[in-house]
Amino acid sequence: ATAAAAAAEAVEAILSGVSEACCVKWEPLPDTPTMYADPDTIYGELEPQPGLRLVPPVRLLRSEWVVARAAQLRAVPADRRRALTLPRRQELEVLEPSAYYSAEEVKALPRGPRNAGFPMAVLAVSHSWESEEHPDPHGRTLLMLADAITTAQAIQVSKGPYTWQTLPSRVAVFFDFCSLFQPPRAKEEPPIGEGPTMALRAALTRMQVWYAHQLTTCFFVTDGNTETANDGSHTPYHERGWPTFEYHVSAIGKAITSSGWPQLVDVGLGVDTLFERGVPLTPAALEHLLESKRFTDGTDHGLVLSLYKKTVSSRA
Repeated sequence: ATAAAAAAEAVEAILSGVSEACCVKWEPLPDTPTMYADPDTIYGELEPQPGLRLVPPVRLLRSEWVVARAAQLRAVPADRRRALTLPRRQELEVLEPSAYYSAEEVKALPRGPRNAGFPMAVLAVSHSWESEEHPDPHGRTLLMLADAITTAQAIQVSKGPYTWQTLPSRVAVFFDFCSLFQPPRAKEEPPIGEGPTMALRAALTRMQVWYAHQLTTCFFVTDGNTETANDGSHTPYHERGWPTFEYHVSAIGKAITSSGWPQLVDVGLGVDTLFERGVPLTPAALEHLLESKRFTDGTDHGLVLSLYKKTVSSRA
């Protein structure tokens, strides 16, 4: 009961923070039995919203930009790579607005085949953060992600008599550091502003959608940060709270069919290795599992547990 109450309080605090700040009454999108199969659930997260000062909660990167950025990073010496690591959303929108798809462009991306349920060309990346200030300060996750995208676009995965399609040549990429506004990480940093703050809070209340939606594809960068500093500051993927949640919530509703491309990919194991999905965890089992995981912000424990429970209940 205590954990459930904490989870409810965590979500309520975020929701009330958005509502109180909005000049127009903002209401979270309702949870419905069809929300994880409806493409409008995804599109709605990308639209400017009046109650959030016309700021979209989420922006999606162009996969070709991700690949090009990784190529630039790979071409320079290691001691100069910091300048080419992924910027935060509030910086990237100003410096390279063309890195993002517009909502209308995402809607126009070709969908997968009918027999696979018309999957969307939307890729959600699950990864651990190497530091509290930046998830990938040396660009290792970026390089792994770019390699995984290009490989998945080039090769077909087979198992027995079944062969899956390749990933589309253009996909819209959800990467939290670039897709969501980021709060200040240091005392000397200025606040990000009212609109971005509200957009971030709104996005956090729907984070499960990117991984649990039936039509998105999930890449799990399970060992993207193995070459970390010797100070022991990095916690591996499967020992982190948010990645554990993302990994397990994605297993609830994804279809496993060779009619389309693989929608669950463990990048650490290899793009050419078919993902073996286990039985989805019950909320109680996930709650127990999360007790041993690390969260940078302790209040996130209640939030991810609440989001998982909402996902399970909406599909019951």
